[in-house]
Amino acid sequence: MTLSGVQQTPAVRAEDARDSKLLVVSVILVLTAAASIAALMQWYTAWAFITWDASDLSVYRQAGEVISSGQPLYDVKFAPGYWTYPPFGGLVMTPLTMAPLEILFPLSYVVNAGALALVILLTGQPLLRRAPDAFGRALLVVGLTLVALTVTPVAEVLALGQLGLLLMLGCCIDYLVVGRRLPRAQGVLVGIATAVKLTPGIFVLHWLATRQYRAAVTALATTAGCWLLAAVVLRGDTATYVERLVLFRTNEQIDGFGDSVMNQSWRGLVDGLPSPAASTLWLVLIALTLALGLTGASRAVRVQQPVAAVGILGLASVLVTPISWHHHAVWVVTALLALVGDGRHRVRLAGATLITVLLMLPARVPAPLPDRYTMLYVVLLGWLLVLVWQASAATDRRLSRSLDRYYGEAYESVMYTGAVGFVSDWVHRLMERPFRASSSGRVLELGAGAGQHAAYVRDFDSYLETDLLVPAGDAVRRVEPGGSVVRARLDAEDLGGLDNASFDRVIATCLLAHLHHPHRALSEWRRVTRPGGTITIYLPMEPGMLLRLLRRIVMVPKARKLGQDHERTVAIDHRNHYPAMRAWIETEFAGDHIRRARFPIPWLGWNFALFDIVHVTRSATDRPG
Repeated sequence: MTLSGVQQTPAVRAEDARDSKLLVVSVILVLTAAASIAALMQWYTAWAFITWDASDLSVYRQAGEVISSGQPLYDVKFAPGYWTYPPFGGLVMTPLTMAPLEILFPLSYVVNAGALALVILLTGQPLLRRAPDAFGRALLVVGLTLVALTVTPVAEVLALGQLGLLLMLGCCIDYLVVGRRLPRAQGVLVGIATAVKLTPGIFVLHWLATRQYRAAVTALATTAGCWLLAAVVLRGDTATYVERLVLFRTNEQIDGFGDSVMNQSWRGLVDGLPSPAASTLWLVLIALTLALGLTGASRAVRVQQPVAAVGILGLASVLVTPISWHHHAVWVVTALLALVGDGRHRVRLAGATLITVLLMLPARVPAPLPDRYTMLYVVLLGWLLVLVWQASAATDRRLSRSLDRYYGEAYESVMYTGAVGFVSDWVHRLMERPFRASSSGRVLELGAGAGQHAAYVRDFDSYLETDLLVPAGDAVRRVEPGGSVVRARLDAEDLGGLDNASFDRVIATCLLAHLHHPHRALSEWRRVTRPGGTITIYLPMEPGMLLRLLRRIVMVPKARKLGQDHERTVAIDHRNHYPAMRAWIETEFAGDHIRRARFPIPWLGWNFALFDIVHVTRSATDRPG
């Protein structure tokens, strides 16, 4: 059916399919023409002046020869300077000695082009799915690859025979494929990439920030294993790398070339400032970029935009690294595809097209802004962060409308199983400890949820259990160890249907933190409690440090397994914090006897406690007004 409700005939559907194919072919022709023009520009300004002998691929092969001949790797002067990669990076270059540059260089073109096509295939799925068939998708991949090959970071990888595309492909496979299909193996490819060149290690930081500890540990263990292998095979080179602090002296290794305008990181951008100001600003920019990048990537994961997460992390690594060359920024490919999405957003599509065209201008074309590429990376990163934040805010709004689903699907499992279930059982028993030796009389429980607490009340005359989640209609009766419990729908802020002083006990377990009008609720609770009766209130220590830590470690992972976000739900639904709740209780029950007990560490302040149990014994005197 079409949107108008009129069924299409086979002839109409065939015509639509032909139109879709025609659109794909037209796009391919335009992309091919653009790529051809850009390729000529790149050749005349860059490729023609980079000989095979002066390329990075030549240096890689020479490093392999140095290692094979037993010479010290970090003492040999290559054309661009001394070796800067970790020893394992040199070890993986030894197979290159098996072929001459005349074979290696064309082969590197083919391998890099294939790696780029695979990256586009992995990260461009939303756009590729709009093609009418598999042949159309293949054409789109070819067209996008042709264009991407002429974007300056990618073009310089081709001209220099660099590793950037292969490292990016490994990270994309690990993050987008292995993590979904073989989660136990996630981190291996990132670990190998980090062992060769340190910048992919930002994915490890991301996994730690998102509490994906298995992937982070796997990546770190893989990197450590690769470096240990290098330490065994290249013992002297490993000792030199550590003793000379080569990691922190990269600029010296390349004869200070990192201070040139070719440096595309934040460090290269601020180099023109006076020394103290430049260093301070650089550190501030690194901290800000890492904070925004890791937070943005985490949010991208939450809103199911993994390609955006890859693009954000890749661009952030380029900016925060002390020295980044143009060919390090191949991550613009994934970032641009994340920006384009499915191609339906015209502003995003136009912006991505403009950025792509600007990135096609070769690095050696004179321009008024020598750091124009760095600025483009910042714009692209900032745009992705804004999009992710917008999607996250929309998710928050949807989550606020789906609290009933959370409490219906996940709350019971999260809060009443495992270690948290043991703590919950302890809490309910603590609340009832003062009443073990006597009957609770007539009991009213407000905000009872699924009715977990009633089983802990040993003896009572009657028990009315209420919650807004209870369907409207007749009350439901069930039997608990203490007696018969009646379950009904009732608003804890409006108990107008209940008589004054009609209950011996009022119980509210983790309810006050949720209410819109806590003053009104507390006044109502006191009204329906008889003089001498008790109001028992459980207060979570929002937003106490110990409580947040427990949630992060235990409750959040449990909820995530059920497809729910416990932390966000609590942040939205627990609208009242502990100091305010305590002040309201002291105000509303000013003439009554109040007993409170914080657990488990009562003497270090509420930040080091999980909850507070308050028992209010109602006095015979009504409050004025």
